[in-house]
Amino acid sequence: MHPLCVAASNNLNHVLTILVENPFTQTLAADIVQDLPPEIQVVEANGGTVSNRRLTWPRTVQPEQTTTITATIRYNGAPGSSLTLPKAQMSAFDAVNLSTVSFQGQTPTIESPSALAAQVQTPSRVNVNQPVNVTLDLRNLDAGAIVTGNVTATLKELSGRTISQASLEIALAPSERQSKTLTTLHAVSATRPHAGVGVAA
Repeated sequence: MHPLCVAASNNLNHVLTILVENPFTQTLAADIVQDLPPEIQVVEANGGTVSNRRLTWPRTVQPEQTTTITATIRYNGAPGSSLTLPKAQMSAFDAVNLSTVSFQGQTPTIESPSALAAQVQTPSRVNVNQPVNVTLDLRNLDAGAIVTGNVTATLKELSGRTISQASLEIALAPSERQSKTLTTLHAVSATRPHAGVGVAA
């Protein structure tokens, strides 16, 4: 049994995906259990049941087959924080040895979205050896805390080569929006650029 990944499906929810493989030559009747930390809220159990911070799915897996289990969960941690889930557990009855066997999965990690959202506007063309202005629309997604840090804009050619970089310090009050303009160093190419924004808050 392998919890393969926890992938973000939007800014708030995450999809927990568990693959259950039956390597035996007989049908496997199993219970798959995922313990849930207090910061996790179940949005959609997809056939599972939630009780006492535990999400349980009963499954029957045919011989040498694999079944996929998914659940939509929400991590209510601080913006930009991460959380490692406990290992999923599977217990099944071994009809040959007349005993219960147990397996453990992996420990997937999920992240809460950054408190700072940024949209970037770049010019479609630049002139050789001329400054390039990059407009950043910034928003603090946290309604209860100030966001401070540095924002860096990197202009690259389509080939991936970095043309230039510029950064500035920011401070946004809770839920505040700001528009900032970064002027990069002189561009050395007339190739249409695209911008990447790295945020350290």
